[in-house]
Amino acid sequence: HAHKAWTDQMPALVEAYLAWKHNVPSDDGNTAVPYIFHVDIVRIADFKCAVAIQQHPDEPANKALLRAGLIGCSPLQPSIAIRLECLELYHQLRRHQSSLSIQAITKVLCALHNV
Repeated sequence: HAHKAWTDQMPALVEAYLAWKHNVPSDDGNTAVPYIFHVDIVRIADFKCAVAIQQHPDEPANKALLRAGLIGCSPLQPSIAIRLECLELYHQLRRHQSSLSIQAITKVLCALHNV
């Protein structure tokens, strides 16, 4: 179920990620009133609770998150999001130290955030 949900929204997520990565302004012409949802955000140095995210009608929540430089931990109704810089840091660390596991970086982030 989750795999299909991620797969179905992948084209929209790729487009949103590339726009974020290359600082392309988001001007999709959508004038509809956005829906507001809240997520807790994991960043490299801190953790923010209940951050408001604007989601356009018929837009996946993770596309809205990607516009803000985030990716949700769930494909449909994310309540926690990770800052893309955290994932980029992990990617670069892993490139230079292939034995670094996702569990290790998760433990580091938990230690930094006193979780």
